Amino acid sequence: MASNVFDEIKEAIISLKWGSVEVIVQDGQVTQISTRIIKKTTSQTDQKSAKNIKKSDKTGINLNFKY
Repeated sequence: MASNVFDEIKEAIISLKWGSVEVIVQDGQVTQISTRIIKKTTSQTDQKSAKNIKKSDKTGINLNFKY
């Protein structure tokens, strides 16, 4: 079990191969973390995934995880 909200978000991200993680905030507090799982049907997307991860990592939050 995660010890704080950031750990819970990190676990949600790590658990996905493809998909999204949505964080709902109310009055400055995280109230919900939702995951959406996507199943890809072609193998051509594997090469693009590494490039997309590098481009999208501009949040300033270092999650320190590997695939």
